[in-house]
Amino acid sequence: MKKKYSLLFCLLLLMVTPACSPEKEKSKGETADHKQNPVQTGTIIPFPDNEGSPGQQDQASLRQIEMTKKISCQGMVQAHPHDRVVITPPMKGFVRRLNHQTGDRVKKGEILVKLSHPDYLKLQQEYLSAQSHLEYYRQEYKRQAELAVDEAAPLNKVQQAKARFEDYQARVTSMDKQLRMLHINPEQLKEGEPVSIISLHTPISGTITKMGVKQGALANEERIICQIINQERNRLKLEVHERHSHEIRVDQKITFHPLYDTTRSYVSHVEKISNHVDPTSHTFFVYAPLSHLENTFKHGRHVEAFFLGAKQRVQTVPGEALVTIENQPHVLVIKENGYMPVQVKTGASQKGYVHIKNPAALAGKKFVRQAPRIPHRNLSGQ
Repeated sequence: MKKKYSLLFCLLLLMVTPACSPEKEKSKGETADHKQNPVQTGTIIPFPDNEGSPGQQDQASLRQIEMTKKISCQGMVQAHPHDRVVITPPMKGFVRRLNHQTGDRVKKGEILVKLSHPDYLKLQQEYLSAQSHLEYYRQEYKRQAELAVDEAAPLNKVQQAKARFEDYQARVTSMDKQLRMLHINPEQLKEGEPVSIISLHTPISGTITKMGVKQGALANEERIICQIINQERNRLKLEVHERHSHEIRVDQKITFHPLYDTTRSYVSHVEKISNHVDPTSHTFFVYAPLSHLENTFKHGRHVEAFFLGAKQRVQTVPGEALVTIENQPHVLVIKENGYMPVQVKTGASQKGYVHIKNPAALAGKKFVRQAPRIPHRNLSGQ
């Protein structure tokens, strides 16, 4: 323990010296070239006075352990495509009544909004007129066809009657479908009064996430009335680099947590893998269900996820041996006359050990098992 604090004192001394040296040199009229450099890779930190190399209990070397390979990626929570709807009016109309607002939960079939417009009445009038003409031309076509059989009518009159009949038949069919899109029953229209106000119903159950109109506003085909999302079948949509395509499989275990929140972790599995790779980002999508989490994650929330792959043996160091120098992880290698910081590339951690991706830098070397910790600063003196 005494050696550890002595080492900490030496490191702090090297950090403080560069900060004080320039002022002293400036007072003597010397240039800034005389400033001492901060601790960096390759710098030898002398052993404390009257102390030698750390004891065996304070030394460590690379250790090979078995780690589960993790493939990291990011993505977002997405409602199932069938559970997201945008409602727009089939024909433009003025909003006479809004029954719901953003955030309301609705059930399938509820009246969402009521609209009115003179064009609704005009369409119904044109339908009734076309229906009358259709009946007339049906009878006229039938009569001309019967006369043609007895050769009492020229063939061109039969053809003209047929053309008029088919023309109005197409008009009536088209307007019939338009009326049904407005939720106006053409059969009832023949027997009742024209409808001046129409109602739009919710096609699915869910939550209104966006409203696009206000009371009295004109809603048209290019302006949404609202957006409804049912989040009971939410799923993860993860973006994975193509280099991992051979490592991802259906039913593979996934762990994930909200982006920037590592305090909670959740589990799912691969449900579907896209067979398309984006040519720009070189990524493909992987989907995982979230229904078992009971709406814990809302549509649009970003997450960080890890695919758990095969186990592999890797070289590691104790997590306590790592120290930050110039914003990079280092290990303090024990030399004959002091400590030398060696930069390392780190990977996943497991049970207190951290994967070293460049083990050759530490091969055959001893290093400090527990490097000193300097709160809020790194060993570069920054």
